[in-house]
Amino acid sequence: MDSAETANETTPLLEAQHDAVKAPTPLPKAQLAILCAIRLMDPLTFTQIFPYINQFLTSLKLVPDESQIGFYSGLVESSFALFQLLFIYQWARISDMVGRRPVIIIGTTGLSISTILFGLTSNLPQILIARCLAGTFSGTAAVLHSVLGELTDQSNQAIAFPIYGLFWPLGSIVGPLIGGTLANPADKFPRIFGSVSFLIRHPYFLPCLFSGLVAFAMAIFAYFFLDETLHRHSDINGEIDSKTDDDLEPPTTPTTTYGALGASTTSPTSIPTGAHTHSEPETHPATVAHNARVHRSKATLLAAQDPHVTVRELSMRQLFAIPIIGALCLSGCALCFVATAFDAVFVLFCYTPIESGGLSFNTSQIGYALAIAGSSSIIIQLTIFPSLLRRFSITGLYNVFMFLWPITFAAMPILHFTIAPGGEAPGPKRLALVWTEIVFLMVLSRLGCLAYSVSLILCKEHSPAPTALAKTNGLVLLGMCLARAGAPAFVSSVFAWSIKYHVLGGYLWIIVMVLVCLLGCSLSKRIAHPQGYVGPPVI
Repeated sequence: MDSAETANETTPLLEAQHDAVKAPTPLPKAQLAILCAIRLMDPLTFTQIFPYINQFLTSLKLVPDESQIGFYSGLVESSFALFQLLFIYQWARISDMVGRRPVIIIGTTGLSISTILFGLTSNLPQILIARCLAGTFSGTAAVLHSVLGELTDQSNQAIAFPIYGLFWPLGSIVGPLIGGTLANPADKFPRIFGSVSFLIRHPYFLPCLFSGLVAFAMAIFAYFFLDETLHRHSDINGEIDSKTDDDLEPPTTPTTTYGALGASTTSPTSIPTGAHTHSEPETHPATVAHNARVHRSKATLLAAQDPHVTVRELSMRQLFAIPIIGALCLSGCALCFVATAFDAVFVLFCYTPIESGGLSFNTSQIGYALAIAGSSSIIIQLTIFPSLLRRFSITGLYNVFMFLWPITFAAMPILHFTIAPGGEAPGPKRLALVWTEIVFLMVLSRLGCLAYSVSLILCKEHSPAPTALAKTNGLVLLGMCLARAGAPAFVSSVFAWSIKYHVLGGYLWIIVMVLVCLLGCSLSKRIAHPQGYVGPPVI
């Protein structure tokens, strides 16, 4: 019998959309390429300071023992994240009012200026001010994520999200290489810069200038070629209120599927549980309650898809009250804490003298190690991640990636024991083995970082409405920025304290971070599996 003849009040909304197998929607390649190029600027400007920041702070004579410089390097990184935390949700709200494009252009331009200013600093207060400015303008990351969600749908996100995810690790390769290569140019390239007194006074200006100019070029590129993706809405709430369900014609298939819309496609005799749907009697209490929430207003769900309808703005508290959004915020906070802590403490670990439990790497070696991390991430994103997205449930992948972090931290001391067993100077063979272990460690950590990309997909799928996508991304990134603000200072302080007092052989910080990672794993299991928005009405 024809499905149109059997449709009734209990028939799931937009059921025909699920019955038909649709071909993947073509990707807007030009816009995706522009978005990815702009995304590259954040990690490039952020990580280019990593190879030389400890050396820079040591030259300021802040502490008598250079092994104790970790607190100040953590403070510098935390200042960036703190101001990103303060402004990331505000940028998302502004983008809902004025559009995505102007916010992205302003953010990229500000990032360029603050990066160049960092190269002109000569004391700790100036360094902190420059990093705070950079963090302020880096808060537009949530807007970039929203543009990605608005450019794609469920049929092509398995391709688009891994491609987009490539550009953070790519920036993490290019940034440290820029910093490690161009820092101290008067010493490294005496024939070219040896007589330039300005670069002698400001030995870290050149990498900052180069990175800042690239970011400024991307801002100009965005001004001319980036399209606006925010749909304009006209206020016709009065019309919606005056219409009955029969007066509302079903809209055409939306370009992007959001949680509010996904809920309407759920069978009335099933309870969605992530990747699988288990049949239940229609009278089952949980099913009845679920259907009452999801199907309580056909007009609301249909209107939410209409680009001409203005939906009521949800507050931060209302967004956080949605179970899946709240769980993503808490788990994202834990993920960002351990990932940021790893990046910060790995640089410290490499810079610390061998006799104090580190590797005694110079700035170039640190840059190469960080480049390995970025390279491995690109390979993983291109070759492994897309197939994982197609074959396994999103929430299952998220939990697996989180579980890799305690293993990563627990493996770090192996590097020190390999490079200098018994305090001996490392030979070529031993150094080769250490670099092999670094490759393994970085691959492990980049697999753990795939949880970031999975989190983006979860945010898009469970956003309560298209107009709430930027705020949803902003709220989840707010939790991540909160962790990013505290993680460097925390792990650097614990690292310095462990080394100074030789607690547990100087490796107390390993025990602490493994425990923190396990806590993050427990939080990731709290991510619920409901498909769609079952919170307050958004109209």
